[in-house]
Amino acid sequence: FLGQAAAEPKRRFRFLFPTVYELFKLIKRKNSTNLAILLQKIESYLILDVVTRRIAALNPEVPLITIHDSIVTTVEHEDLAIDVMHTELERALGTIKAEHWHFGRNRNSYNNDAEVRAG
Repeated sequence: FLGQAAAEPKRRFRFLFPTVYELFKLIKRKNSTNLAILLQKIESYLILDVVTRRIAALNPEVPLITIHDSIVTTVEHEDLAIDVMHTELERALGTIKAEHWHFGRNRNSYNNDAEVRAG
């Protein structure tokens, strides 16, 4: 329902990342929940099986609690958790960077401060 007003974020995503949009559409074709389930499994694997296990291997005394895509630990272990999370997520997903998007008043123009890469 791309023509509906509520679909504006979807249209923006399609405009910025047409290849990714088509891939997501294929994944959701038979069951609209497939993409969400796939992304949750990837997130769970990366946080629970990769990041927390590496932190525990480096320092078994670090207290760790996971909440979805977050890791909770004590302040004294914060830097280790951040470093491991960044290293492992970058290893699995590629370069990680922050992007600041600014959407203009014209709904057909999408600008951002950083280069947008799809794929």
